[in-house]
Amino acid sequence: MRLTLSYGVHLAFVFLLLLASESDAQGLIPANRQELESLDPIQLETVQYQRILTKNLDSKIQYRTQNYTVQVPIDLPNSVSLEDVLPPVGTQQGNDCVGWAMAYGLYSTIVASERGEKPDESWEKFSPRFIYKKICNGKDEGGQIFSKTQPSAVDVVRKEGCASLETCPYLDGPKTWLSMPIPSVAKIEASLLTAANIKRVPNLEFLKKTIASRIPVILGIETDKEFMNWKDNGIYQFKGDNIANEHKYHAILAVGYDDDRRAIRVLNSWGKNWKDAGLCWVSYDSLNQIEFVNGPNRNWCFEAYAVWLTVQRYPKIVSVEEYTLELTANKDVFWRRTNNQRVKTSISDVADVCASKDEIYMIKNGEVFVWAEMLNQQGKIDKRDWFKISNGKFPQGLVNHGANGGALKATMITGTPRAIYILGDNGIVYGRYEAESILESRWEMLVLPESLRCVDIRTKNLKLYATSSKGTVFERIPGSGWKLLDK
Repeated sequence: MRLTLSYGVHLAFVFLLLLASESDAQGLIPANRQELESLDPIQLETVQYQRILTKNLDSKIQYRTQNYTVQVPIDLPNSVSLEDVLPPVGTQQGNDCVGWAMAYGLYSTIVASERGEKPDESWEKFSPRFIYKKICNGKDEGGQIFSKTQPSAVDVVRKEGCASLETCPYLDGPKTWLSMPIPSVAKIEASLLTAANIKRVPNLEFLKKTIASRIPVILGIETDKEFMNWKDNGIYQFKGDNIANEHKYHAILAVGYDDDRRAIRVLNSWGKNWKDAGLCWVSYDSLNQIEFVNGPNRNWCFEAYAVWLTVQRYPKIVSVEEYTLELTANKDVFWRRTNNQRVKTSISDVADVCASKDEIYMIKNGEVFVWAEMLNQQGKIDKRDWFKISNGKFPQGLVNHGANGGALKATMITGTPRAIYILGDNGIVYGRYEAESILESRWEMLVLPESLRCVDIRTKNLKLYATSSKGTVFERIPGSGWKLLDK
């Protein structure tokens, strides 16, 4: 049922709120406790990263990636907020809170963090329908975040990914689309966004560390009547009594914390009329334990999950040969020497980093830099430093290629063994290929067919893929151009 504001008497308004909350609050089926404990707890200090390796085989160079791990300390600021990359507050229309928490909440937020834009458009917000349709067994009776034996949201994003509202619209909720198939274009779009890492968040400390790493956390909670008090926008405290039995279990998203308030920030899916315009502060005391207890000493939160689309977003590690670079959630950069000593650089406010076979690149303030060796006249290494490769006229640089003819702002960057690719704020992909020196490299415009606007680039299995604002996906075929994926 859609919540609508009435101009009638106060009693009618309250009645509408009760009806809306009754339909909206239901939806989460708790995970089996033994199955949940089999899911590995999160360990943010141990970071996996990939390095591109080469191998000569029959006079041909083959490329592959190899995984490495490194220990990284996680700093906990006094407060962290992900609201700069949250989608607008939405309203669920059925028992599909799990789909809203996983797709609309978590996926919209982490993809927006990767793309560097707040998700407002349909191609930037992700579809609760795509998740819920696959886990509800054809009935609007709720679903599970995690299960080893039943369909669950974790299982969907791990195997199939998630699609945007552009390709899989929500329409009027489950009553409209439960019997409708998922569009094939949505399945293709989702396949580029499968989850690479899913972990259980065991306690408040790790929940804060996860948020500090710019990853929101899905929470399974038990609602009480105070949580259902729509107009109370203070700090919510779970007391374990006055359980709202008609609503019971619910899925929401943790998107921030504040040590001064001693509270976490959560995003709900009950519209902007709930509490603080659809969000709420929840006391740390309500998260003393994250465990399901069916008895008088029950817990507010009984399951919590972190999901990454890449091996790990932050800290992000990229490496070539003996050089390893670390980008933190605070946008600071560290070098790691061959003895694994971690050294902070003077560089800050870095949006993203990537590596090709031999070089490391970064985006800072929308401009592109490469860490390169400069040779002197004798052919010896004079110095290694960051060099800007986006200044200058095209094709050596990217001046006058931005939106409205201004300076181009790079929003995403990714690499393959022989090239790096950026996505500009003009919706065009640019490639820069291997050369003998950075002075000889040139940029190439890689416009999508029919001049479609590109909104996302990423590499999988050392191949480049681009997603348009229509949700269509293209693969870059060397020497041939873009190929539409339609299967």
